[in-house]
Amino acid sequence: MSRFKQQRSVGPRDAPNYYIACQAPLESTTSDFWRMIWEQQSRVIIQATDLSENGIERCAEYLPPSATLDNHSSYGDYQVTLKHREVKDRYAISTLVLKRVDGEESRELTHYWYKWPEAGVPAEEAPIIAMLLEARSSLKSYCLEQANELREKSATLETSMDADGSKAEAGSTSSHEINGNISSRSGTRSQQGPLTVHCSPGTGRTGTIIASDMAIRSLETPKRSVDIPQLVYYVRRGRASAVQTKEQYEFIYKVASMYAAKITNLSNDN
Repeated sequence: MSRFKQQRSVGPRDAPNYYIACQAPLESTTSDFWRMIWEQQSRVIIQATDLSENGIERCAEYLPPSATLDNHSSYGDYQVTLKHREVKDRYAISTLVLKRVDGEESRELTHYWYKWPEAGVPAEEAPIIAMLLEARSSLKSYCLEQANELREKSATLETSMDADGSKAEAGSTSSHEINGNISSRSGTRSQQGPLTVHCSPGTGRTGTIIASDMAIRSLETPKRSVDIPQLVYYVRRGRASAVQTKEQYEFIYKVASMYAAKITNLSNDN
């Protein structure tokens, strides 16, 4: 039985399965991890643990080590290629290509590796906010890419149906948007893949990052308010033991406070 475990939860606008909270892949579960990423169509991953901490293995090296040398690695039925890596203040961004070894289809992914300290919480909130905003931008770009692909396929299907004498009306559109997802007449839907977040056990740090992301999203709503106790309760319902310590709980408040000040200053400037 695989040791790899995942938990999905709803996100903004009650979107189903917006987050995947999971434990870090180990040497024996890296192929399970990449199979989950492929099957769930997750395109953005956040890692919040080092490979080893305090002399204990916390996570297998499931990415190729370099974008120039040894940039291909295989894990079971999947091959991962590292195209580019950018190192920022407290995190690194890797652009990956994930491909099944027995097929032609491949997908681009973005991996964020945050340097979370071995004990406690980050000393600064700004890098976490910056990373979460970048991760959101990546999610949106991939969702738009999927929507465009769906429109092209739908248009090709309509052209084929018209040629066969179907009742499709000339110039009619075949898709429309429902809660951020693109659906077509055929019933197919382009849905934003979930954001995958993991630390070592997939609880404390993982829950803190997810709750922080939900907090800054809440502050962007017209009400510009956030109920952090309710958010933490909500995250824990999806992932037991998420947000484990007092310091992690306080950190979510600090993230929300800094982001609230940021968007308030932006509003005043405008």
